[in-house]
Amino acid sequence: MLFTLTFSVLYRNSKKHKRVIFMDKNKSKIGKVVLIILVIVVLIIIVMMFIVGKKIKILKDLDNKVSSLEDNNNNIYMKTTVTTMVSKIEGNISTSESFIKDDVCKVSLERKNADGSNYNLVQMIYPEERKLFIDNNGTKTLNLYKEKVPIRNSHIKEDMESSYVALPNYAIGHTFLQILFLSIEDVTMDEKECYKIECKNATTRKVCWIEKETGLGVMSISYNKINGIEYESELSKKEVVFETVTDEDLIEPDMSQYTIQE
Repeated sequence: MLFTLTFSVLYRNSKKHKRVIFMDKNKSKIGKVVLIILVIVVLIIIVMMFIVGKKIKILKDLDNKVSSLEDNNNNIYMKTTVTTMVSKIEGNISTSESFIKDDVCKVSLERKNADGSNYNLVQMIYPEERKLFIDNNGTKTLNLYKEKVPIRNSHIKEDMESSYVALPNYAIGHTFLQILFLSIEDVTMDEKECYKIECKNATTRKVCWIEKETGLGVMSISYNKINGIEYESELSKKEVVFETVTDEDLIEPDMSQYTIQE
């Protein structure tokens, strides 16, 4: 009887011991799995931070180059040709030219209205005022603005889009993920070494070709998504030349031909 009781106690203790060992082994395995997952997550975060840091460096480098060009050049000519697309068919073509010399800037724009009539705009920018000359199919008006306007305002900063680099605001990214999913490739465009930068949000996508040496924009293509289908909406080409603007390029239109808007 005593032997039977002793054996029974020993058997129960043995089963408990085995259960404890089994639970300890399971806990050890779970701990190892959790540790492996944590290591993988940390490595992924490190890789993501490296990728984002590299992209930020490229964007800042482009901006610094453009800023340096602006700061060291008071004579800049820029031409932008924009082709808007309608249902994959080439639509309106507009051409704008900017003439910058010292503290004066002249911007001219030529395009067609929807009905095919001509629309011409000339904007004269001075340190303390701005004049807007509009010729809408022969109807000429002039708007005068007393305000301080920056002459060379192409820097990528705050909420302002760079006119030289042509990157939209969301390309610079206000969040970690925006920059993470920004695509940057090394390509050749018009025999120039460029960055091909692609950025997008829910409804639009923009691809820009930026010259590495100068940080200046070469070309950009914009896409819009309508009902889940993406269409090319705009093609923009840029040309920037330094030290070619003369005083004659900055001559205003004849104010006597325009009606001043109050």
